[in-house]
Amino acid sequence: MLLSALLGYYFYYLVAMLCLAVLWQRRELQRTKMALERERDNWKSERSGRIRIEEELRKVKLEAATARVAAASQSAADTSGTGAFESVTAAVACQQAAATQAETEALLEAAGVGDVAEMERLLGDSDAEMMLVATNEKGATALIRAARRGHTHAMRLLLNHPSADSAAMMMHADEDGSTAFTLAALDGYVEAMRLLLDHPSADADAMMSHADSEGFIALLLAARTGQVDAMRMLLAHPSANAAAMMMHTDSEGSTALTLTAWLGHADAMLLLLDHPSADSASMMMHTDGCGSTALTLAAESGHVEIMRLLLGHPSAQPVAMMMHAHDVGCTALLLTAEHGHVDAMRLLLDHPSANPTAMMAFHTGVDDDGGDFSTDDAQLAHVPQLINEAVIGMAIAWRQQQPPR
Repeated sequence: MLLSALLGYYFYYLVAMLCLAVLWQRRELQRTKMALERERDNWKSERSGRIRIEEELRKVKLEAATARVAAASQSAADTSGTGAFESVTAAVACQQAAATQAETEALLEAAGVGDVAEMERLLGDSDAEMMLVATNEKGATALIRAARRGHTHAMRLLLNHPSADSAAMMMHADEDGSTAFTLAALDGYVEAMRLLLDHPSADADAMMSHADSEGFIALLLAARTGQVDAMRMLLAHPSANAAAMMMHTDSEGSTALTLTAWLGHADAMLLLLDHPSADSASMMMHTDGCGSTALTLAAESGHVEIMRLLLGHPSAQPVAMMMHAHDVGCTALLLTAEHGHVDAMRLLLDHPSANPTAMMAFHTGVDDDGGDFSTDDAQLAHVPQLINEAVIGMAIAWRQQQPPR
C-alpha cells in the first residue's frame, strides 16, 4: 500500500513538472514572438521614416525650384518683351531639372537596393528615357548600381523597359571604366552576368573583352576575388576567346593566373591551368611589370599550397621557375626568406629539382634607369632591405642537415 501511494505521488509529481515545463516553453515562445514582432515593427518604422525623409527632400527641391519660377514670373510682370519670356522659360527649365534630378537620384538609390516597385513608380512618373541613362557623380547608371549588387529583377526591369537603349546601357562605363558586366563579375554575381550576356541586345564579345581604367577585364576581376563560378561561366561562354582572356594583362602586367597565385585562390588557379585552351607552361612563366611570375608572387605571399600546385603541375618547369628572379633580383626562395615564410622555404628546399646554392644567389638586377648593374652593386643597394640573411643562413643550415635523397 505504502509503495503504491508513493508511486502514485511520484507519477503526479512528474505530470506536474511536465505541465510546468510545457507552460514555461509556451511563455518563452510567446516572448520570442513578441520580440520578433517588435523588431518587425521597428524595421517598418525605420523604412517608413527613410521614405518620408526622401519625400521631404524631393519636396524641398521642388519648392526651391518653384520659388525660382515665382521670382522669375514676378520679374516678368515688371518688364516686357522677349527678355521676360526668356527669364520665365529658364526658370521653368530649372524647375524641371531639379525635379528630374531628385527622381534620378531616387531611381539610382532604388536600383542599388533592388527596390523594383519603387523603380517602376519612378520610371512611370517621369522621363524614363532620360532617367535610364542618367548617372551619379561617379558616372554610375541605375543598371550599374543594380548589377554591382546582383539585383537581377531590377536589371531586367531596366533592360526591358520600352524606353531603354539596352545596348548602350550595357556598354556604359563609369568614371573608373567599369561596366555593369565587369562589376557583376568582380563579386561573382553569375546570374547577373548571364542576364547581361544573354540579352538580345548584348554584344557578348565586347562585354567580356572590355577593360576598365586599370586594364582589368571581367575574367581578371573575377580571378582577383576568387570567383570560380564566374570564371568558369566566362571561359565556357560560346563567344569567349578563352586563350586570349587568360593571357590578357592589366596595366601592371598581371594575368588572371598571377593574380590568383598572389592572392592565394587555389581553385581559381587550377581552373585556369587545367582549361583546355590554356598554354599552362607559358602562363606559369609569364612575368608581370615587376618581373614576377606566379611562383615568385605566391612565394612572396607565403601561399604554400599555391606553390605546391604550381611546381607539381604537369606543365611546370620547376628548375626554371625556382631559378627565376624578378627585376630586383630575388628568386622565390629569397622572397620567402625576406618575408619569413618558413614553410614555403621548406617546400622549395625539399623539392627534388632544388639547387639551394644557386637559388640563394642574388641575381643581377635593374637600376632606376632601366640598365643592368652588377651583382655587387645590387647587393650594396638592395640586400639590406630585401633579405634577412639570418633566415637564409638558417635555411641553408637546415638544408645541409637533411639526409641525402
